[in-house]
Amino acid sequence: MKKLQEVGKVIKSHKLNGAVKIKLLNFEFLGNDYPSFLYINTEEKPLPYFISSFDKIGKKECIIQFEEWDNKEAVNTQLKGKLIFIDPNEPVHRGFQALKEQGKTNYTGYQLFDQNQLYIGTIEDVYEIPNNTLLSLDINNREVLIPFHNNLLIEVKNNQQEIHLQIPEGLINLAVDSSEEE
Repeated sequence: MKKLQEVGKVIKSHKLNGAVKIKLLNFEFLGNDYPSFLYINTEEKPLPYFISSFDKIGKKECIIQFEEWDNKEAVNTQLKGKLIFIDPNEPVHRGFQALKEQGKTNYTGYQLFDQNQLYIGTIEDVYEIPNNTLLSLDINNREVLIPFHNNLLIEVKNNQQEIHLQIPEGLINLAVDSSEEE
């Protein structure tokens, strides 16, 4: 049996054609040539899925169109949240490099609570931009970005995978309401 390494997970669908956004966890993609396939844990074990297009978004994210998937609904029900694996011995997977970051926690999958202990949602992605970190949550099928800053942080419970955050009043309603107008 092959020894596979978990490199990331499917975050969400991208466009209507069944492409997916992949977030690499503790790995980054440094190669110029994309792999011809990746393993996805869709059944009881990871299975290979062939790639028809691969677009890098920096070193930690990519948009992938798999040959087997061609519509958004199927991707959302069958692939969203699934783990992605590589075989480190396969030449096509050599572009993936393990990150050696110490003390940095990936909060994807953590539950977010506000200052009143109200559950807001599950963190689907973390965007690190200069001088700011944003937590991405799916609220009512809309991506909502919440600022994640030390001044707003109440508590992180790593064992329970929870983050308690001082969320500015009206921020979530504003984000959900404005996205509904689009």
